[in-house]
Amino acid sequence: MSYAAVETKIQTLLQALSLFEDADVTRGDYRAIDQVGQRFCVLTPGGFTRSGAATSYGEKKSNFWTVVIDLFVRHWGTGEEFTNLQSDRQTIIDALDKYDISLDGVSGVIYAAITGGDPPRSVYDEAGAAGWLMQRMSLEVHEKVDVSGGEYPS
Repeated sequence: MSYAAVETKIQTLLQALSLFEDADVTRGDYRAIDQVGQRFCVLTPGGFTRSGAATSYGEKKSNFWTVVIDLFVRHWGTGEEFTNLQSDRQTIIDALDKYDISLDGVSGVIYAAITGGDPPRSVYDEAGAAGWLMQRMSLEVHEKVDVSGGEYPS
């Protein structure tokens, strides 16, 4: 398929969680940071690598995509931010773990899992107030793709 198909499927899976409204999970749109919600996620492309050679013997090329998931939780200054972040992060991990073989049927995907995350950090507004607590997670996806045309028979 493609990176876009992978990211779209992750968006759909996260939007299905009771944590989020559909508008709370975006692809590259950080404007939710100006809203009054409790939490939101932004998906963006991370790094990628490719390997393998497609051959007439049926081998496929491999794409190794990284999808960046930025989870934002409202920072009220009550001390509950880290507990809320930990809980929401675990909900996301548990939900995506259920689809770690094919990412719920995305063509060519043979592995998908959150492999780590950066330490949480505060995100400040223009006035200098910490409005959000954010954690960046990496979801790694291994996709096998056919190649046809050019030097490869169709």
